[in-house]
Amino acid sequence: MIDIKKLSSVGLNNLDGLPVYSGVYLAIDNGLRVWYIGSSGDLRQRLQTHEKLDDFKENGVTKIAFIRVSEKRGGERLTKLSVMIL
Repeated sequence: MIDIKKLSSVGLNNLDGLPVYSGVYLAIDNGLRVWYIGSSGDLRQRLQTHEKLDDFKENGVTKIAFIRVSEKRGGERLTKLSVMIL
């Protein structure tokens, strides 16, 4: 199981602080509730242009936590990691 409190994260208002690599990201509110899980080959670019960004803000999401995943066999790893988080 993954401890959400121990994941690297940035505030929702600081998306420039996200890394430029592939990984899984979680939109999390102050109560540590996960509102969304996604994956991307470039975390920063994906979140800066995310179609649900306004929804995140409206629903109290305060940070984006992330886990780096190698692009090699990335799709398979991302799927397994997403299932582990759920």
